[in-house]
Amino acid sequence: QLVISYFVCNGTKKILDGDSDSDRGCYDAMFVSFFEQWIAIAIQKTQASCHWSQMAVLFKSDKHTLVSFFRKRIPCKCLDESYKEVKSITKMGLCDNPSCSLPDRMGERSKMLYCTQCCVANYCSRECQKAAWPLHKQYCLIDRLTAPKSRQKR
Repeated sequence: QLVISYFVCNGTKKILDGDSDSDRGCYDAMFVSFFEQWIAIAIQKTQASCHWSQMAVLFKSDKHTLVSFFRKRIPCKCLDESYKEVKSITKMGLCDNPSCSLPDRMGERSKMLYCTQCCVANYCSRECQKAAWPLHKQYCLIDRLTAPKSRQKR
């Protein structure tokens, strides 16, 4: 938890400082996601495997996604102003089809489809979902069987 707190603090500071370098807190968010998932897998046993696509989304994330990510993890209201500034930015999501034709496989998150079996994988279209099924099905069952009840049917 201490490591997670460090990266949440560091990422929040970058946002508040208006850090405009290429990182913007993306790496901090990825590390937070990784360690949260590691705790869920190794300690809490509520998750079967690491959801790498979630970390990939954070790596390529827009400012709205980053601010929302850190805002949910801090007890204070210090990111509220930043959130008001970025909430009009369209949130983007990563298509889990490795062969997706979208630039960087990123699509508007509100229009993405998710796997109804595991509720983890996201796709920009039905075609991408079908194309990715042979690769995804090996992870889907494991994720579905170990998913917390709160995630099992959105």
